[in-house]
Amino acid sequence: AAVTAASGKQLWLGTGNFKITATINLPQQIRMTGATNRSGQSVITAAFAGPALKYTAGGGTSLEMYLEHFSVIGRSDLYGAGNGIEITNGASFNMRSCVVAGFGTNQINLGLGCYGAILKDVYVAESYGPGTSNANLYCASEFCHFDKIESDDAKYSIYLANGSYGTNIVNCTLEGFSTTCIHVEDTPGAGRVIIQGNKIIDSRVGNGIYTNGNNGQISNNSIKMSSTSTGIYLDVNSYSSVI
Repeated sequence: AAVTAASGKQLWLGTGNFKITATINLPQQIRMTGATNRSGQSVITAAFAGPALKYTAGGGTSLEMYLEHFSVIGRSDLYGAGNGIEITNGASFNMRSCVVAGFGTNQINLGLGCYGAILKDVYVAESYGPGTSNANLYCASEFCHFDKIESDDAKYSIYLANGSYGTNIVNCTLEGFSTTCIHVEDTPGAGRVIIQGNKIIDSRVGNGIYTNGNNGQISNNSIKMSSTSTGIYLDVNSYSSVI
């Protein structure tokens, strides 16, 4: 009811733990603001698989949506597969200083039509579960910008699917992955991706950076891997530069 009433306005969450038992559908225009910067004082807890927060439109709607300064927490061990936050067909989505953790499929799922999404200072973790992607941050949209993302415990820290053309991944700290930390899938749909200035550490197995997208740039990344893993893997169709 509060989210519905706040359409076109700012919703102040305040301090507390807010339990939800069904998906909260977000309106096109809203600014949801928690109490403080990633301190866990404003927490939305989902007592179901998810998605906890969701936006879906008919296609390419320009959002004036800002999510900032709160946490969204799930329990994949209890509830199974589901996304934490799921946005589809909402361009120019903005998320800052948030925590999303504990969901069984993807913590944050940016589907088709989310071009121009900006995520900064976001912590995502614990995406083990019965789903198929199991990424902390999954993106299938173009021209997105991910800055200062922190990720821990996932099959994929950041998974760029076909369609994520022109997306930037910069200044992130990513660790604890079991398959690939940054995965760029399918040429040409994920081309011209910039992966720059990231810190990749503590892999279990797999690749630090994998790309099959064309004309990408991988530069100035710090990658610390185990002896059985590959730091950077360029697939046969990647045509990307490494600096």
